[in-house]
Amino acid sequence: MKRPVILGGGVAFALSALSSAASAEVSEAQFQAVLERLQAVESELDQYKTAAVESRKAELAAEADKKVGMKYKWGPSPTFQSDDGQFALHVHGRVLTDFGHVSDNNGRQDRNATTFRDVRLGADGTAFGDFKYKLQIDFSQNQVDIKDAFVQYTGWDPITISVGNYWTTNVLDKWTSSLQVSLVEPAGFSEAFNIQRRLGTWIT
Repeated sequence: MKRPVILGGGVAFALSALSSAASAEVSEAQFQAVLERLQAVESELDQYKTAAVESRKAELAAEADKKVGMKYKWGPSPTFQSDDGQFALHVHGRVLTDFGHVSDNNGRQDRNATTFRDVRLGADGTAFGDFKYKLQIDFSQNQVDIKDAFVQYTGWDPITISVGNYWTTNVLDKWTSSLQVSLVEPAGFSEAFNIQRRLGTWIT
């Protein structure tokens, strides 16, 4: 009576061992499938990551191309200009001095006099391509005086619209810069009628 029990126990143990072995084989196959899937997903993520990095590099390069560079030169006065020519700034100044010497009574009564005719600091240039501007401030005579200060729009060629403080369009002698006149003083006619810079608008 004991042998059938032993045989029955052996069969049960064998069946249990076979079942465990089959279960182990199935689990290993599943693990291998999951591992292969993870490797495939990892490969896809690497591809997406590489594509994203390359795309970002292309965007940064495009943004760098859009950024406006600046070029400059120092002589004869500082000038700054964007690469596309849309913006420009020219800084300039001048100092004009008058000096007089008078000798009387054989040099026994010498008289000297010095004064500043002009001490100016200014800037002019271009903005957004179609706009031009100019600003000049004078510091002579122990006071601050705004000379030219205006903005021009040149987008309607051949018409130019200007707004600001400027010489009125009466006498060419006033329009000519003191750096380019032939004589030290302007013509008496231009001085006789109190022609001054005034605030307004003009179209040329």
